[in-house]
Amino acid sequence: MAAVALVSGPAQAEPAAPMAPLLGYFGLTPKDLQKLGDAPVVVEVEVSDRKRQAAFAGLIRIQDADGNFFLGSGPLDAAPLDSALSLPPTFLAPEQYGRFSNPARVGDLAALTLADDDYAVLAECKPADCRFKLDASGIREAGALDWKAEGARERFLDWFRPSLVAEVSHYRKAGLSGLITYADKPAPYPVAQGIVQLGQEARPVLDLYPALAQALDAIPGTGSEPRAASLDTVIWSVSDFGYRPTLSVDRMILYEGSGAVMALMNLYSNHYLAGRLQLGGIILDGQLPGVSGDFFWVLDQLLFDDSLSGFKRSLLGRGLKSDLSDRLKRIRKNGETPLAPQ
Repeated sequence: MAAVALVSGPAQAEPAAPMAPLLGYFGLTPKDLQKLGDAPVVVEVEVSDRKRQAAFAGLIRIQDADGNFFLGSGPLDAAPLDSALSLPPTFLAPEQYGRFSNPARVGDLAALTLADDDYAVLAECKPADCRFKLDASGIREAGALDWKAEGARERFLDWFRPSLVAEVSHYRKAGLSGLITYADKPAPYPVAQGIVQLGQEARPVLDLYPALAQALDAIPGTGSEPRAASLDTVIWSVSDFGYRPTLSVDRMILYEGSGAVMALMNLYSNHYLAGRLQLGGIILDGQLPGVSGDFFWVLDQLLFDDSLSGFKRSLLGRGLKSDLSDRLKRIRKNGETPLAPQ
């Protein structure tokens, strides 16, 4: 299967470009930013399919962003993981988290546990009817277990952890074509399809950062990226933004410098999501006419695995907007005291 392009166009370095198109995509104006005090502004962004998608954008003032806003004073790959996930641009407030080594190992997931509710739905899992997102082999594995037997949960984890390692390894070798196809719904859904769809939705933003856009489409670590990122890694986390905690595996890419930007591209989620793409970056003083100061922005795009009723969408929307507001506040707070690797 050939790689599926998120965007097209020549590779080039990240620009320190005027940011008016970014604000326009968010539905904001420079005046909206000029009025910002310490609190963030969070808005819902228009999407092509409100039944399956949601997108939220937020901005907050930060203090004097420099060329090392993301990574602080040292290389992130040499830092302990918890230092990495405490950095200002981190988009997560995880209950659990870890980083995959390269090559990925089962030990990278030693801290991963699942909730009681996860095991309850796994015990009822059937092909095309499962409330825990798996591919066809995973659903067969869940269905073959005697969930009433002692040690059933441990036996599932003994299969599940290596399966996540295998997916990360396949992705690193083959790119989007190495990702699984979810088989929990009547219509199988390739993870790559969700990534491409969200990349196309975010085209107006990614056009401002062509090196990042090209890197998201490239196979990691093959030299096909147009410009080496400051950090390119795969992380896992468990966060609660809906009805139950959700496990996510994401590729994280950071670019430092005057066009500082980062991305989290979802490679797997066990609940709710058919895809998620989170982007964030810095607007420097002078990049918006009539606006003084530096800002950090975040765009969080979600593709849900099923159509949402008005109530469910409203509930998730409120939770996601509140979560994004809290994350922006942490970014501002952490940015006041740049964190070096510990």
